[in-house]
Amino acid sequence: MIACSIKTRVFELWAVKRVTEYNLRIRLDILLLILDNTEFPVQEHSLTKKIRAKISALGTYLPPRILTNADLEKMIDTTNEWIMERVGIRERHLVDKGVAASDLAVEAVKKLVASHPFDLQEVDLIVVGTVTPDMMYPSTACLVQHKLGIENTWGFDVSAGCSGFLYALNTGVKFVESGQYKKVLVIGADVNSSMTDYTDRAVCIIFGDGA
Repeated sequence: MIACSIKTRVFELWAVKRVTEYNLRIRLDILLLILDNTEFPVQEHSLTKKIRAKISALGTYLPPRILTNADLEKMIDTTNEWIMERVGIRERHLVDKGVAASDLAVEAVKKLVASHPFDLQEVDLIVVGTVTPDMMYPSTACLVQHKLGIENTWGFDVSAGCSGFLYALNTGVKFVESGQYKKVLVIGADVNSSMTDYTDRAVCIIFGDGA
C-alpha cells in the first residue's frame, strides 16, 4: 500500500512536469510567432559621435567708475607699492549706487550680441555665476531673461565664490553635451563693492565689480 502510494505520487509529479514543459513550449512558440510578425523601430546610437560644446561668443562689461590705488591711499593706510607688491592691481571698477549684478550681466550680453550678432530668442538656458545676486529670488538669471526680453527660456544662479563663473560654465557645457540644449548663455557677474569693507586694507584693495 505504501509502495503503491509512492508510485502514484511519482507518476503525478512526472505528469505535472510534462504538462508544464508542454505549456512552456506552447507559450514560447506563440511568443516567437508574435515577434516574427511585429515591427520594432530601431534607433541607432553611435558611441563615436559625441556632442561637444564650444564658446562661440564672448562679451564683457565694466562699470565706468574707477577706484585707483591713489584713491585708496587717501582712504586707508596703504600705498601703491604695497598693493602692487601683494596683488598687482592698479585699479578696480565700481558700480554706481542702485546698479545690480543683473544690470552688469545685461550690458555684457549686449556687448556680446554687438560683436557676435545672433537672435537671443534662440537661447535655451541662462546660467549666472554670482555671489552678489540682486535678491534671493527670483534668480539673477531670471531677471536677466526678463530685462533682455528672452521669452522661451529659463535660468538659475550658481554661487561658488570666485570660481562661480567656472562652475556656471561647466554646467552650461554639460547641458549642451547631453544634447538637451543647443545654446546656453553663461554669465559671471558680481557687485563685490556691495559687500566690501573699505576700511580693511587687506580686502578692499582686491575686489571690483563687473561681468
